Amino acid sequence: MESLIETRARQRAMNPLTIQKLSENGSNLQEPHILWSAVHVFSESDVDPLMVALEAAGYEVQKPAEAKVYQETRYWLVTPSLALVPTVEVVGRMTDELVTIVSEFDAEYDGWYTEVVPRIL
Repeated sequence: MESLIETRARQRAMNPLTIQKLSENGSNLQEPHILWSAVHVFSESDVDPLMVALEAAGYEVQKPAEAKVYQETRYWLVTPSLALVPTVEVVGRMTDELVTIVSEFDAEYDGWYTEVVPRIL
């Protein structure tokens, strides 16, 4: 089983490339972006307590409507969001925080995504 430190490092490793792709696609990295994260929760009884923990950390969270099934695995997709300027350092701290919070539940952090915030010329 992967340790918390290994999970953080693996998840953080993807952040620079994602931020680079945002820039290449015309995103204004000086402006705040809404970052949504994907958290797969494997126990229905963990959904509400995880949401409370995420909200306490400052994330906006909407309750998932129903369970999803992928390759015979049942899970609830929780998508915490936060507005921030996407620098490697700032997104790295967010990643570490989410991995740590999620590790307390029967759940898995699966990265983040955002929309391009156009540069104003």
